[in-house]
Amino acid sequence: MARAIAAFESIERPDIEAIERQSPREELLGYISNWDWYRQHSWQDFAAELPTEQFDPFEFPSLPPTVYRYFTPGILAATFGALAANQPARAFWEEYWIFALVPLKSRIEAFRFEYLPHFSTAQKEAIAFGLVTFSHRQIARENYADADLERAIAQVWSPA
Repeated sequence: MARAIAAFESIERPDIEAIERQSPREELLGYISNWDWYRQHSWQDFAAELPTEQFDPFEFPSLPPTVYRYFTPGILAATFGALAANQPARAFWEEYWIFALVPLKSRIEAFRFEYLPHFSTAQKEAIAFGLVTFSHRQIARENYADADLERAIAQVWSPA
C-alpha cells in the first residue's frame, strides 16, 4: 500500500490560478462546492478529511484533470488506512470515494482522453492496485464483485 502512495510522492500541486483563468472561480464553485477548500489544501489534508464526510464524492470527477490527479492519492491513502484498520463493517465513505476513481461506463472514453494523460504509468498502476485491493475486500465481506469497479480496473487504470 505504501508503494502505491509512493507513486505520487513527487506530485506537484496544480497551478490553481491558471485553472481559474480558464474556468472562473465562480463557475467552478457552481459545480464543485468545496473548490475553495481544494485551493488551499494538500492531498494529505484531503486524506485526513475524507472520513469526516464533508466532501461530496460525486463532485470529485468534476474537478479539472490536474486537480483530480493531485488529490487522487488522498483517496488511496484514506481507503488503504480504512482497509488496514480492518473494521468489521465498512464505512459508506470508503465505497463512495473509491468509486470516484471509477468513471461512468458512458464516460470511459472521455475520461481516458481528458484525465489519463495526466497520470504516469506508476500512478495508474497504483490506482489499479487500490481498486483491486478494494474489490478483494468487497468480495470477502459481501461476496459481491462490482461490474463497474472491474471495468474501471480493466479498461481505465490497468496498463495496456
